[in-house]
This record gives sequence, C-alpha cells and structure tokens, in this order.
Amino acid sequence: MLLKRISDRLPTHLSKLIPQLESAGIKTTDNILFTSVPVLLKLVPAIDEDDLQELSSRCLDITGPETVTGDQELERALRVGGENGWVGWGKNGLDGLIVGPDEDVFGQEGAGTGKDKVQGRDRAGQGGWDRAGQDEVQGWDGVGVIEIAGPKRVGKSLLLLHAVLRKLVYDPIAICRWLDTEGSFSPTRASAILDSWAVDDARSVLERLVVVPCFRIEPDLYDVLGQVRNELEQIQEGVARTRLLVVDPVTNLFKDLMTNTSAQGHAIIVTVLEEITSLTYEFGLTTFLTNAVTSSVPTNPLSVFSATTIKPALGMTFTYYCDISLLVQETGKIFGTVDEQERERVRTQPGLRGVVEVLKSRISPGGRWTVFETDGTRLYDVVPPPLDDERTVLASAGLASGPPRPLIGPLAVTMIP
Repeated sequence: MLLKRISDRLPTHLSKLIPQLESAGIKTTDNILFTSVPVLLKLVPAIDEDDLQELSSRCLDITGPETVTGDQELERALRVGGENGWVGWGKNGLDGLIVGPDEDVFGQEGAGTGKDKVQGRDRAGQGGWDRAGQDEVQGWDGVGVIEIAGPKRVGKSLLLLHAVLRKLVYDPIAICRWLDTEGSFSPTRASAILDSWAVDDARSVLERLVVVPCFRIEPDLYDVLGQVRNELEQIQEGVARTRLLVVDPVTNLFKDLMTNTSAQGHAIIVTVLEEITSLTYEFGLTTFLTNAVTSSVPTNPLSVFSATTIKPALGMTFTYYCDISLLVQETGKIFGTVDEQERERVRTQPGLRGVVEVLKSRISPGGRWTVFETDGTRLYDVVPPPLDDERTVLASAGLASGPPRPLIGPLAVTMIP
C-alpha cells in the first residue's frame, strides 16, 4: 500500500516523514516492512531510528490481517451481501461456466419439467431480459475477481458489458465503477443492449454505470480505488453503493512495467492487485479485469483445446489474484482445422462466434467451455446436444422433435445458435 494512502492514519510526526521517504524511492508500506532499518537509515539519514521503528510498527498494524470471530464475519456478510448475488449473462452456456459442480445450467437438477427446460433455452436464445433468469444462476455469491482474457475483437468487452448491465437492471441500488484505460467504452452500445432487453427505465441503469478515464496507475487508479473505499466505509443501508468494479483492459496499466531486467514492475503489479482484491473481498464487490494475451507455443497446457496457442498476459502471478480466469477465442481458431465452414465463417458471415473456456477457477470446475454468438449487441447461446435424448424432451413438452443432431461434425450441424 502506498505510504501516502495511510498518512491520515499516522501521527503527525510520522506523516511528515513520508515526503522524505518518497524522495528516496521508499513509497509503499512493503518498502518499510521488508527493508532493514540500517538500509533505510543509509537512504534517509535525516530520519531518526526510533521514528523508523515506530513507522514500521504502524505500517504492520494497518496492513496486517485482522483476526475476526465467526459472529463478526456473519455480521460483515449480512452487511455487504443483500442483493449482491451473481446474476450472470442470462445465457445458459455462459452461466454454466460458473454454476456449482452439482447444478444444472437451468437450476437445480430435477427441478421443473422438460417443457420448462426447453422454454428456458428458447427464452435465453432470444437475447431478451428475463428477471426470473437470475434464479437459474446458483453456486457463487458474486464476491470475487473475474478475469476475461483474449485477443482483440473477440467480444471481451461485450461479455463484460452484458454481465454489468444485467446486474444493474436486477439490483436497483447497485453502482458500477468502470475504469476505461484506453478510451474505448461505448455508451451507444450500452444503450442498444438495454433497448434490446426492453428495459423500462434504461436511463436509471445508465446513470449508475460510472465510466472513469484511467490511463495511469498513479494517480488515476489509486484515486478511484480510494474514492470507492471511502464511499463504502460510510455507506448506509438502502443507499446506492458500488457493487461492481471494472478495469478494461488492465493490461494497458501494466504493460510498460514488465521487463526482464527489473523486479520493480512486478512489485508494482502485486501492490495494485493486492489493493484491488482487498477492496473486493472487504466490501463484497464483483470485480472484472479484462486482459490481453501472449503466445504459448506449441500449446497452452491449461486449455482443453490442443489448438490453443495463447495464454493470458501479465504472467502467472496475475492469475493467482483472480477467482476465475476465462479465455475467449474466435471459433475458427479452435475448430477451423476440422471444420471448414467455421474456419471461413469469420470472413463470410456477419457477427462473431466465440469460444469461452475456464482456465483456472476457485468457484467452479476447470475445463468447462461454451460457444456464444453475437451480432455486436445481443448474445446468443450456441448449445451442444443435451445428455438426455433431445427428441424425447421435445416430444414430452408437446413440441416438434425434428431430426436428431449428430454428436460429431461441423458446429453448424452439431450446435445450434
């Protein structure tokens, strides 16, 4: 944590030391705690040793973990919980990436009739807003950090925008802080998505989507994080509060810090991620970080597809701060070697079709994947054949069964948009 962030929590005689320490390159509490006093005295000889010892003790008290009892943790959970659940994307395939391992993408296993399940799929495929749909996404309380990684123009920001807007529609007092690091946020697209859902009060939803330009770690990023923390520490029940935090993309803030000759950039990245995750878990936020990719030749061992030759950027350390890491790719890159139609689709067909897979996850099983399609505004499920005989399910629901889909073949035949 930056020393200047804790200056108001220090005695006056210690807070006055911060400018001297910063001028010597000592800017964080980690620098104080993990640097020996003799070394600090050599760097800043004008500071008294007793003051350094006291400052180190204060830094440890402020940044060290606190012990809590079970009843205190329950009280905290009730305070930050409320409506703060994971609402998802409203698409069965995408929501199935995060639901619990023993749950069906339509809800609890065995719940509802075959007709309910078929209607649920049809409704999801239309790309509309269904408030009841939030009941279908179970298994996660929505508190944590989600990484969405992928190349450019594969739908990362669109997936992110759908998840954010869906939450804002469902929770009327939720606020999203969207940190735009490249000036690419499109309010027109956000408005078009809400129009496609036929949301009654779209203006109210957009007013709670707060977009902040953020091109530097300091002061831009730290200023926003500080504002969010101050807001949440003083929040009252029933008042609109920040529940969603977005950094899109996070890569722009860190890309110039990663070098092979210095560990300073890595230390800054760790400090920033510690601050973001601390804020997320302390106040029950859902945090989204979009990330670029880097080469992983000949293949990415974490991917279920041997054709995957990319991995999330910013190194392994970054992924350890995320509760789930999703990798998005264009379907032609994955299935193109065995599916000519899919390989040529990106050049011959409108819209985009992408593959989303779980690389790492603390909140759901890894190895899951799904395919989605979009026209730039709506999301559509591209779903595989169910494990149950599809014609039997359709017939029991009183619907036309049609010919069965084969299990092996082009996506256009085996999977339905």
